[in-house]
Amino acid sequence: MSKNEFFLNNTLKALPPVFRVKNLSVLGGPRTAYRLLTEMQKSKMICKAGKGLYGKVAEDPYLVAYLSNGGYIGFSSALYIQGLKTETERLIYIGSSRSGRVKFWANEFVLVNMGEYLFGTKKVERHGKEMLASTPVKTLFDMCHRPKYADFYCMYRAMNWKPFSSTDWKELARYCAMAPLSTRRRIGYIVDGKAPKGILRKIESLNSDKGISFLYGKGGDYSAKWRIYDSEYVRRWIDEV
Repeated sequence: MSKNEFFLNNTLKALPPVFRVKNLSVLGGPRTAYRLLTEMQKSKMICKAGKGLYGKVAEDPYLVAYLSNGGYIGFSSALYIQGLKTETERLIYIGSSRSGRVKFWANEFVLVNMGEYLFGTKKVERHGKEMLASTPVKTLFDMCHRPKYADFYCMYRAMNWKPFSSTDWKELARYCAMAPLSTRRRIGYIVDGKAPKGILRKIESLNSDKGISFLYGKGGDYSAKWRIYDSEYVRRWIDEV
């Protein structure tokens, strides 16, 4: 290792997982900071993590995604954090108050605007730092609320890999009470036969005989009870277990 590489590595160790140029300015002013920034980027030690933000490539990308964008880790990425999904992800989903995409090395941070539904999170420790991720119940809710950002296999795993407790089912019922009709239909359709009868009746009471909804695209299986089309046959997957 050259002296310059040794210096860059030691400098990088002193920086937080996500930092700004001003964090480097203390080493010798703005000119030195930008020189170090350029050298670190050329050496592929750091990568842009947002507007004016940089992240350490060697750091956990989920931690970088959270620290640089706020909100919470959600959708399939929350399943990964919870140990319900083991495949490496290229897209890391973040429940946010805004929409957008940020390229970070081999990953891409996808900000999903959740509007008024920025709740249902828990603290998770990653490399000695705290971050927020959606609970298993909220993860399922989010995937039904914004199915565009959830594939059918992840919805299947959310339903079958984490047995819901009575508290979890009550939490889901509370979320349904404040959700749009299409979201309630998707949830009811997914948990039908899995949820306790009392909870299922509450969700059914929130349904309507007007209009038709879609789980993903048009076509596929149709549920007259929930007035919803399932083009990806998610229920067939869920019913296997």
